[in-house]
Amino acid sequence: MAEPGVVVLGGGGPEGDIGVTTDWSYPLYKKLIDNGDTTGDKKIKVVVLSLEKPDTNFIVDYFKSMGADSSYNLVVSSRKEANDPKVVAMMKDADVVFIRGGNQGKAYQLWKGTKVQEQIKALGDRGGAIGGTSSGAMGLSQYSITGGKDFATKDVLKDSHSPLLNDEVDPKTSGIHNDFLNAAPGILADTHCGERGRVGRLLATMAKAIDDFKDKKIVSVCIEEKTGIAIIKGKAQVFGTGSVHFLSETPETKKERLPGKPLSYINVRDDALTEGWTYDLSSRTPDLKNLPKSAKASYPDINCGQVTDQLKIKSNTVNRITFIEPPFSNGLVIAEDAYSDSQLMSRDKKRGVMQTLSFNRLAKNPNGSVVFLDSSSEIDGLGKNTIAVKSQKNGREAMPSLILDCQYCSYTSTSSFVSTQDQGDQTLHSSGFVNMRIHVIGDNDTYNVRTHKATLARDYAVKQTGTVECKGISLSEEMIDQLVSDQLNVLRKLNCAHSK
Repeated sequence: MAEPGVVVLGGGGPEGDIGVTTDWSYPLYKKLIDNGDTTGDKKIKVVVLSLEKPDTNFIVDYFKSMGADSSYNLVVSSRKEANDPKVVAMMKDADVVFIRGGNQGKAYQLWKGTKVQEQIKALGDRGGAIGGTSSGAMGLSQYSITGGKDFATKDVLKDSHSPLLNDEVDPKTSGIHNDFLNAAPGILADTHCGERGRVGRLLATMAKAIDDFKDKKIVSVCIEEKTGIAIIKGKAQVFGTGSVHFLSETPETKKERLPGKPLSYINVRDDALTEGWTYDLSSRTPDLKNLPKSAKASYPDINCGQVTDQLKIKSNTVNRITFIEPPFSNGLVIAEDAYSDSQLMSRDKKRGVMQTLSFNRLAKNPNGSVVFLDSSSEIDGLGKNTIAVKSQKNGREAMPSLILDCQYCSYTSTSSFVSTQDQGDQTLHSSGFVNMRIHVIGDNDTYNVRTHKATLARDYAVKQTGTVECKGISLSEEMIDQLVSDQLNVLRKLNCAHSK
């Protein structure tokens, strides 16, 4: 497919009201209409695709209110319908195709290789506009989670080769496909990122996708509810109430992904951007020349964290939001029972609220580190300001923890909208970051809370035993960088002491 005029990916959740231009969805969905007439008939026609008959005509009417000359529902629930000449006739002169939420795995099975897929490709080739929300958005990315199986973060962190990541129809193949709609090249998209706490889920899926397709430049996009992006000429503009997480590997990224074993995945970059930010998909960086009003420069002082070998934190199963700032430490925050499916009084799943609040914690103290700890795992201090994740039960491998780390952050931002994860007091807003890091720390991997350095278990063991020989006496480029880093760390340490 050639590059469409605009691609809109919505994170799910209810749209705004018809006629209310200040609602979150209006400027995002309007991008589809603003792309204009692409068939030469001087009219703008919208086709709203779905697998099942919708309960209302709201989306159809929503596009009409934005200026579409005509807007139609088109239900395609079988491969026979997906090849029906009447369906082709409906789609061949469309300027906009918008895909509702539902089941992206079913859409893949019913639409792949059909006239519907051909017509969507033809629309993109002529510069038309393509959009979707929830599962409809997930199916538009080049690398699409369309295997048909549902899974949570915990499922794919504790088993990096979980069968849930495979295709439902053909379990011997990957559940991540690159042969579907491909409207958003280079992207792996997930939605409902806030409500369902899916940052960890997408990290695990991204790790598999990079292995499957040998493409280390994949940008994984985790979109919160009532939030979305409009991609125009390779630039993704963020709209809505929450954050959009743009995850990408860095030169320092290391990964250990073995069958039947927990995932380890360190030094992954996360640009979590709120409304007003633009992200360049080709360079995999935010636009720092055109900052939103909420952007604030960040100058975190690392080397302020401390932890002793007396630290031992065991997570518990709890049905409330609990953060621990443990004794024998400084700058360390533990999000307890962070992957829990228990429902809070607001009826939200705990893991979604915990994820949003954890990013807020990091925004308030970018010098520190936030750890997502499973109820079956514990954090142990190893000395020298280093912690490890271990299982509370002997003989079992620990459920991995996510560690949020802002050592390289250059900007933070705050959404002007109240978060969909707010618990009722209207005070919770999603936080944004430029150039933060996320580490997936598996069994006996380590993290230094002072230097913010994550180390895989295999590398930590080598370092501790000293089995690597040093040859020669010349200073390598790495050694020179370390000397400079050591000097900077001394200055930062002085600054930390001064600020206390």
